[in-house]
Amino acid sequence: MLPAIPLLVQAGMALVASYGGYWYYDQNLRDLDGDLNMPMLKFDLNINIFGQTEALNALVKKLNEVPSGYGADVIVLFGGVGVGKTLALSLIRQNFSQQRVITSVIQQNLEDLSQSQELHRTLKSNLCRVKNGFALVTVDNADISSVDLWRFVKAVDNICLQFKIKAKVVIGAQLFRETSSENVRDLISHSFKSEDEYTKYINDKNQKVCSYFNRCSAIMFRPISLDTLKMCISASAKTLTRMDLTEKQMGYLLAQITEVGLDYVPGGCKSVENYVALLHDGL
Repeated sequence: MLPAIPLLVQAGMALVASYGGYWYYDQNLRDLDGDLNMPMLKFDLNINIFGQTEALNALVKKLNEVPSGYGADVIVLFGGVGVGKTLALSLIRQNFSQQRVITSVIQQNLEDLSQSQELHRTLKSNLCRVKNGFALVTVDNADISSVDLWRFVKAVDNICLQFKIKAKVVIGAQLFRETSSENVRDLISHSFKSEDEYTKYINDKNQKVCSYFNRCSAIMFRPISLDTLKMCISASAKTLTRMDLTEKQMGYLLAQITEVGLDYVPGGCKSVENYVALLHDGL
């Protein structure tokens, strides 16, 4: 008979067994001067964002690369609605040393040029504090072809070059500009009849996504499949109710969220929580 294994060791083994596919701790991932907790980031991304393994691996790899020189390295996350871009940006900031998170903005903050100039002054004072490693700037809900966005990133790059600083600018690019998620979902569902058709549109629309910036990498988040949607629903239900959904409840939610005849989910996982909360309130 094997000797008893201490409970702490058993817990550690269970963790590795559960997440062994991507490893909670990976010796190959660096912790750059204490700036970014890369192993924890990888763990957080994989347990919170479903169906995006390829994109998340590419994102971790890019964040783990030491910038080749002074200036701004740009990483653009692009894809449809509710695929995890905004959540990925949030998790990156959470796992990044707070003094190195220089600023986090959304597209609307860049549209007013006077406000943008104020942001530039803030950037300069914050970036100049960075001596080693690199600084982090995130931009969410961004119109990749926006002149204001280009000016903002260019300002970051110029300051970095002037004061010999390294920075990474991670951009979550919006695909559709409508303000209502319901309108976006309806637009997508009536325009594309399959996931392949929708994916091709995303690729075609964003094939020049990095042409606006130097030292830029583009990472595509795929549309959410029906199987991935089930994972999103289950995770949300666990959070809200601490219980597993019945087959009938899962079927009801799938019918509420999906579009009949489509092999992907136009609205992604963005509105899942609302549907699950309504179901929970009605129980």
